[in-house]
Amino acid sequence: MSEEVRTREVLPRFEVLAKTRDEHGENWGRYVRLTDPDGVPHFFVIPAAMLASNGGDLCKLLLSKGAEIPAWTPEFRERLLECVLANDLETTVLCTDKCGWHGNVYVLPDHSIRTETDQQVLFQSGFETAHNSADRGSLSDWRENVGRACSGNPVLVFSVSAAFAALAMNFSSALTVVFHLVGPTSTGKTTAGIVAGSICGGGGQNGNTRQWKATLNGLEAVCTSYRDSILVLDDIEQSGSHVVISFVYLIANEKGASRMTTTLRLQRTSEWRLMAISSGEKTLAEHSAWSGTPVRGGAGVRFIEISANQGTISGIVSDLHGYGTPREFIQGTRANALRYFGTPRTEFVKMLQAMRDPARILRDKESEFFKANSKKSFTEEEERVLSSFA
Repeated sequence: MSEEVRTREVLPRFEVLAKTRDEHGENWGRYVRLTDPDGVPHFFVIPAAMLASNGGDLCKLLLSKGAEIPAWTPEFRERLLECVLANDLETTVLCTDKCGWHGNVYVLPDHSIRTETDQQVLFQSGFETAHNSADRGSLSDWRENVGRACSGNPVLVFSVSAAFAALAMNFSSALTVVFHLVGPTSTGKTTAGIVAGSICGGGGQNGNTRQWKATLNGLEAVCTSYRDSILVLDDIEQSGSHVVISFVYLIANEKGASRMTTTLRLQRTSEWRLMAISSGEKTLAEHSAWSGTPVRGGAGVRFIEISANQGTISGIVSDLHGYGTPREFIQGTRANALRYFGTPRTEFVKMLQAMRDPARILRDKESEFFKANSKKSFTEEEERVLSSFA
């Protein structure tokens, strides 16, 4: 009896497709397909370690994907575990617990972007990963309704450029940096972040953006999930200065804290490389002075502050693109960025995958930027900041 027939007999519309393992030959699992009652297929990885207990975690995962489990009895659980752990699968797929680039494959929590000749690489985690990396609409939809609004509005142009740059960092020497948009309320800072985030995904209440209101450990987890992508953090005033300042150094370090397992073994340290756009009404120095937390040296090259109030009309707005007022422009652009998203990332990644030598092309572009913005000499800090813009 085939694996497909056997699993369908135990649980309708459920199929085990392949074994999975990481590049170290560890963290084995099963790649499965579950079709929910609406007929929508869900592809995901079940870590084998999840099956070590009584199967309760597996039951929760399957139910969350739309499985119709008749009754979680010992007999049903035993049959389901037997099917999932079957060893007669011929295909083994590489998995990883890190999003972003893996060779020529770009891995996302729910799918991977690859060419026909690339080996499949799947995201596998021991827990459900919250993400806003979906696509909606077509690339033309995004261009006409979101991209067009950026033309003539420098803050928006810069924001989407940072998002595209984040996707290409794997092929360059660029280091992680935070660009902080500073300005009074109602200037369009949040909208600029939502537009930038729409390059790489969306679907949340504020699109593909996060709030500054989080613990340091929480922000570290966020960085890991936005590896090789754009991270947008809105409203710096929500977070305490000690968290903000510690995070500035943490994110620039591109590596999380060292931790041990319950058996006193060292866990693999989380790593990332990304571009981040922050926003708020205060500069880092003002935020620090307000709470009395000192800012250590070098913060200026890790946390680069840019005025959001650069529009010739109001706030971020220089070109209304047919809207009657700056407020209407900001509201309309925000609504469109929440409606169409993700496809620019998908198409840009495919373009990078098709390039013969993207690293050389990016080096040449960076050199051109330095020549166009050069002066006789730079301090080390000035050169690092200029490199971030390049």
